[in-house]
Amino acid sequence: MKVTLVLKILPLALVGGLGCESDLQLDTKAVDVPCEQNALHPDCQDTLAANDGANGGENNLPTQFKQYTLAFDATDGFINKDEHKSQFPAYEYQAIQGVVPSYTGWISKNVTCDETGDYSLVDLPSIKTLPTDGEFYICVKLTQASNGRVAYGRTPLVTADFTLPAIEKIPPMSFGKAGTIKAKVVETSKTTYAWSKIQGPGDAIFGSRDQLETTFAASEPGDYVIEFASTDFAGNVSRINVEITWNSSLPTFIALTPTGVANDGYINDSEKGDVNPLFTLDASGYDKIAYTLPFEDKANTVCDGGYTYDQAQIPSVEDLKLDGVFAICVELVNKAGFSVFGLSRE
Repeated sequence: MKVTLVLKILPLALVGGLGCESDLQLDTKAVDVPCEQNALHPDCQDTLAANDGANGGENNLPTQFKQYTLAFDATDGFINKDEHKSQFPAYEYQAIQGVVPSYTGWISKNVTCDETGDYSLVDLPSIKTLPTDGEFYICVKLTQASNGRVAYGRTPLVTADFTLPAIEKIPPMSFGKAGTIKAKVVETSKTTYAWSKIQGPGDAIFGSRDQLETTFAASEPGDYVIEFASTDFAGNVSRINVEITWNSSLPTFIALTPTGVANDGYINDSEKGDVNPLFTLDASGYDKIAYTLPFEDKANTVCDGGYTYDQAQIPSVEDLKLDGVFAICVELVNKAGFSVFGLSRE
């Protein structure tokens, strides 16, 4: 088969991958070229192959394959999960008078668009017919209606990405001062992030709104719902909510005052069977409370996190095992998890 071809040699950078441009020209010099080579490099989007015009006559076929441009939901070259519902095609066709187009379905592998393809579609496939994630194009056959001349080419590349970014759940958190929140996202494409407040009594203050890791504080105490959103390069968006309790007010400890049989500060032998609490607590602003067992009180005792707070109730005389001077510590915890400690009076 003879075709009339003049090839313009391009710099290597222009033929290295899908989406490059081509300067293939049709001329009047006939050369012998096998059919399987009757096209440009298969990596170029605008591959063009033409017959040798044996039928003669009118020829409106393009010399460069530029008739198809990305359009509708595919204008940016990407199709995300929401855009996949579209019934529109991914391209606009610049019609040529007297030339009839026909199409293959979506193609993901690298093939040469030539006479071996199945050009049974008279309309461009819709976006919703994209089968899965991946890179796709369509082979096109342009036929001169008057004489059967044919040119072949391919549409620009479209990247289908229907998979949303995967975000790991973040458990509820409590803060009384600026604390760190960190999200973990599984996504292979370039991704952007955004933190925002969904609900809460005051303003949410973020160290950075567009990073995986940020700090959180609030202008008013209370319960907040914070949203973290991850958007991939195709525009797929995943969101999770994080529950945060903000309480910058610490509990107030006033006193653990001896009461009952301990009211006078002494426990004698006749009182050792009493089961009532040894002290009365005066405190406020706490969410949780715990006590130590009685311990031998020494000068300058300071209650802190070094003691074991494993008693839900104030100890009684029954918890005193030996003679001596005894005291207990109390731990008061606010909703944010911050503690204040208190020491009983002798």
